[in-house]
Amino acid sequence: MNQYRGYSGFRLDILEYCDTKQLIEREQYYIDLLSPEYNLLLVAGSSLGKKHSEATIAKIRDYKFTLKQLAKLKEHLIKHNASDEQRAKARARMLKINENKGIGIEVLDTVTKETTMYSSIRKAALAIGCTHTSVAEARKKFLDEGIEVLVKRRFIVKEKK
Repeated sequence: MNQYRGYSGFRLDILEYCDTKQLIEREQYYIDLLSPEYNLLLVAGSSLGKKHSEATIAKIRDYKFTLKQLAKLKEHLIKHNASDEQRAKARARMLKINENKGIGIEVLDTVTKETTMYSSIRKAALAIGCTHTSVAEARKKFLDEGIEVLVKRRFIVKEKK
């Protein structure tokens, strides 16, 4: 049996974006809506510092929503995200969040010998005209094995320190 440690043993699903003043209310809504089998706290609030056993971690990792839970969730999300305005607001919030937590990327153009810094993998990919996956894989190859991979046969990608 595999033993998972740290973040790799968990799954994160974002159900809704809301104002921080509504967090507890929305958390309670989803606890009541989905009745999650492994949720230890039936009342919304912080469980910061709570230690889960390995058995509980395994149950959380392997949990699957029932068809009824998925149907309720889908119905709610369709209704909640129905307006273009709501989708635009959610997109703007996510872009801001992602920009703040983005991985800095250094791109060396081997033709011009210019190095450019980008605040995220996606911004670097957009600038050099490739998918973010290409940049992420080149970065990973460099971090894991120290191998510089040419992206688009021209660019060397490294994580900005």
